Amino acid sequence: MEHLVSEGHNYAVVLKEEERLIGNASLFDVQHLHQRAEIGLFIGEAKDRSKGYGQEIVKLLVDFGFRYLNLNNIMLKVFEGNTKAINTYQKCGFKEIGRRTSCYFVENRWHDEIYMEILRDDIPVYSKVEVLE
Repeated sequence: MEHLVSEGHNYAVVLKEEERLIGNASLFDVQHLHQRAEIGLFIGEAKDRSKGYGQEIVKLLVDFGFRYLNLNNIMLKVFEGNTKAINTYQKCGFKEIGRRTSCYFVENRWHDEIYMEILRDDIPVYSKVEVLE
């Protein structure tokens, strides 16, 4: 766990108006030589999901990665059953690039892990990030 905290760019996701922690987000496995990294995010409680926070977080991470870290490729992994997250990632420009099949056993069933990526060239103007108020 210490390795995850000490490496990469890790952020708490806090609702400003309530000063309440709702999750975390990170850019990790940053490889400057190859200009690539992975992102991950987690919104803890169901009541805080489906409100646009995930999309805002992804856009901010991608913008930060491309603009300030000079990345060219940002990847993520998501479980096939997490359709809300997959839709969010697609809305942000991520595309599926592959799968690791039947690699997670949850609720008595095997699930695939989906690999998605976005390239700097996929976003014509990545500097226009709209922050929810």
